[in-house]
Amino acid sequence: MSSVNRDLQKERDKATIDSSLITHILDGGIENTNYRHYVEKLLLEDPIFDEKDRYLIGPEEKYDLSVKRSLHLSKLLKKHNIKLDGDALLLISRTLNSDLALSIHYLMFMPTIERLGTDEQKAKWIKLASEFKIIGTYAQTELGHGTYLGGLETTATYDASTQEFALNSPTLTSMKWWPGGCKYM
Repeated sequence: MSSVNRDLQKERDKATIDSSLITHILDGGIENTNYRHYVEKLLLEDPIFDEKDRYLIGPEEKYDLSVKRSLHLSKLLKKHNIKLDGDALLLISRTLNSDLALSIHYLMFMPTIERLGTDEQKAKWIKLASEFKIIGTYAQTELGHGTYLGGLETTATYDASTQEFALNSPTLTSMKWWPGGCKYM
């Protein structure tokens, strides 16, 4: 960790309020502050999340590192019994400068199956997704329809012989616009 700028520290020392009180308020309580510090320490002390060469690597290396970090993160969280829900992913994303290739997999793909899937689908797909045997994304946005699901034009037809889906976006207005984290997919 880097040290605090001398001038900044001098101004902080003049404060008439304990800055930790403000921190606890912003974090939603001392327990949340302690949890945030715990998670940040886990991440920032792990060599795979070192940022020293961040601006010296090209896009392909950045992508590869992002995927490695996502997979490593999954193992790290499992080891420390941390559930990767929306709040945890937001904290991790802030700590790691949003450099995770699989955020949409965690935040959109898996929750969509959990909320909308049948018990049979959940039993099959959530296990596979949790173990990264499949990696998914989520896309509902079309140029002409935004998130209005009733207006979506794209169809997906399953071909049993190839075990693949054939996607058909028949018009310009059915062109896809992806959630931000999908840039890594």
